[in-house]
Amino acid sequence: MSNDKSALQRNASNHDWDYCSHRMAWPREYKFQLMELNSTDFTYSLTSEVLRSGQVRGNVWRTKRILKKLRKQDAIQVVSLGGSFVRGHGCGETDAQAELTCAWPSRARQRLQTMFPESLINWQNFADHGNDALQLLNRLATLAYTTTDVPDLLIVDTLVNDVVSGVGVATAAYEKLIRASMSLFPDTQLLLVEDGCPECLADESVVAQRRKIAQYYNIPVVDYAAMVERHNHVNGVSDALWPFSEPDYAGTPWTQMGAVWPNFVPPVNVTKPTCCATSHPPWPVHEYMADAVMHMLTDMLVDACDAPSSEVEVLLPKPFQDQKELDRFPACEKPLSFYSYQYQSGPKPKSQPMFKSGNWELCEDIHDRPGWIATEADSTIVFPIRFGSSGVLSVSYLKSYENVGLAELSLQSRSGKIFSGSLDGRWDNKFSLPASDMFINQEDGTAGGLVGKLAKEDAWDSRNGTGLRGYDLRIRMKSGSKFKIFSVASC
Repeated sequence: MSNDKSALQRNASNHDWDYCSHRMAWPREYKFQLMELNSTDFTYSLTSEVLRSGQVRGNVWRTKRILKKLRKQDAIQVVSLGGSFVRGHGCGETDAQAELTCAWPSRARQRLQTMFPESLINWQNFADHGNDALQLLNRLATLAYTTTDVPDLLIVDTLVNDVVSGVGVATAAYEKLIRASMSLFPDTQLLLVEDGCPECLADESVVAQRRKIAQYYNIPVVDYAAMVERHNHVNGVSDALWPFSEPDYAGTPWTQMGAVWPNFVPPVNVTKPTCCATSHPPWPVHEYMADAVMHMLTDMLVDACDAPSSEVEVLLPKPFQDQKELDRFPACEKPLSFYSYQYQSGPKPKSQPMFKSGNWELCEDIHDRPGWIATEADSTIVFPIRFGSSGVLSVSYLKSYENVGLAELSLQSRSGKIFSGSLDGRWDNKFSLPASDMFINQEDGTAGGLVGKLAKEDAWDSRNGTGLRGYDLRIRMKSGSKFKIFSVASC
């Protein structure tokens, strides 16, 4: 298999940026060359018939915003939400490949960037271990209030964890998440992805209900579950799209390095030990998912050429399911604490942080990009925040390839114990962009369970507690010549 990407880049670059006049040509040129992007030779199981079985068209008038940006060669903002599968847990073409790099969103971003090399594809994968529709519902408002660039495309992929959490989460909380996404990001194109794990397909009524929900709101769907239902088994024995048999655990909770994924074609070995193996499939599944998502996106761009520029009525319809069912899953609809000088959604924050030491200053180092900036080591700024039952903290800060350094953030428990995490403003990309880190009420979550360990120490009861919990979030610049904070929010 060829890895030469020059033909695809040449085809994309030769377009005169009038995509709608080429709508019968450029998606086909792209789709026939998808396999050139695969980094490793393997038996490729996606065919046109397989892909068609999982492509569900929907309302794409918001995709026009993406078309306009591509025409102007502007940056495209994409956000993907999901759990450990979307994060790439267990995925690795080698044992050295990071899970986020191996995950299907990273692969899809590379394909989209190759297709449109003149536009920067800024794809933020906010997937984290254990995220289901209910947890994302409680974190979505925090994301909406802290993101400095409203997403052009929001992708939701939660079925793997939703089925574990139960029918209510997989249906009612799922619909509520969709409604919250449409409400908080009214100009953002929403795309739903349904996974094909054996547990995902175990309850046919759940999958059927989710398909009805998507159809009711007229949202495009990459229904990988349908692809697996119809085309997974080869000769009635092997699995081609998602493995239904687990590798050897050798009596431990984890799959064993080098163990063979049984009955899966192409033959592939375990490169990353994982629990719950069929929920964390090997890397070829992520390759297929990325290609399926890209096929859907190219179809959405074509459909957007003929879509109206706006909806006559943009208000949410009444819920598809009974409102009482949706009310069983309360959500943090507005952050309890919110600090941001530059904001694009929500009210202007009334409170401001406290400057404790050093030279933190609210200013602009780049035009129209204000923020709290420190240039001296050990400079400390304090944001008084409040947590509710959600227990979510989000911090938006600058990532750059030069000058920007590290910062430490900390929270103190009622007993005086300090819990710390870090913000790393460094990366190798030759551009600078805001990034958002989310710290959640989970002991093994982001930054070593910063919020989760605090919650345990102070005996939060997320199931019954409704009171507010106040803390001082301290952020200290540790290294580098500059650190810049755009926003802080908590729920």
